[in-house]
Amino acid sequence: MAIQVRIASLVALLALSGCATTQSECSFSNKDLGFFTKLGCDAGGTNRAIIDRQEQELLTAQQQNEMFRIVYEDLAARSAATRKSLGEQRQAQARLNASTNTLIRRLKEKYANNSKAQKQLDALQNELAELRNAPPPANAAQIKEYERVLAEKTREFQRLQKVLDQVS
Repeated sequence: MAIQVRIASLVALLALSGCATTQSECSFSNKDLGFFTKLGCDAGGTNRAIIDRQEQELLTAQQQNEMFRIVYEDLAARSAATRKSLGEQRQAQARLNASTNTLIRRLKEKYANNSKAQKQLDALQNELAELRNAPPPANAAQIKEYERVLAEKTREFQRLQKVLDQVS
């Protein structure tokens, strides 16, 4: 009977020593844990606490991932709109270039005998060609300057057309 009491005491001592565990001792990656330590981790709620913490970390990571996905989709949509807008601007510029070239050609034909008008048309055509061949604006200030110069040349072109119409 004394042996049974000793064995029971030893088992109880080992079981209780397993209950007094910390989260660092109950790591799931630690493969060297003894049976009673594992039992203590499970019975003491340490495993549940680790699982709850990891589940919370996973939920937080999933929420952050969702936010990043939304931001990425927004950026992709803005990028697509910018490309579309840029494409539309290029098409509009191509139409403007074509109509300008047609108008200059017609004015040159109409005023073929007027050397002063021909010189002004040639100068305007050269300036427009320089604008078209210039590198694209890289920043907002360059874009504003480009738009200002283009508007100025358009006004000059319209003024010249009115003067030429009055002369003929």
